[in-house]
Amino acid sequence: MKYSIGLDIGTTSIGWAIIDEDNKRIEKVGVRIFEKPENPKDGKSLSEARRTARSTRRRLKRRRQRLNFIKRFFRDNNLLAKEQIEELLKPGNKLDPYKIREKALNEKIS
Repeated sequence: MKYSIGLDIGTTSIGWAIIDEDNKRIEKVGVRIFEKPENPKDGKSLSEARRTARSTRRRLKRRRQRLNFIKRFFRDNNLLAKEQIEELLKPGNKLDPYKIREKALNEKIS
């Protein structure tokens, strides 16, 4: 006998069926219902804290990757010395690209 199992996985239930492939009929079916995965006090998702933390980790990782790419680009193309790169990209340094563009309209920048 050849059997197949069918599953329907939802957020608050799992449905299942066992099918006899030889006789082309459903042997057994069932469903398992459970509570919604939320905090009973405020109704917020239990995964919200994990999702927020994961989002923050990803955002910070992507920022770090972008900065490392810029550093590598400057270094590999001999555009700036290591000290200049560190000075340019240090956390307190706030360069406004629009102000730099405006300055470039009126004077030569290097």
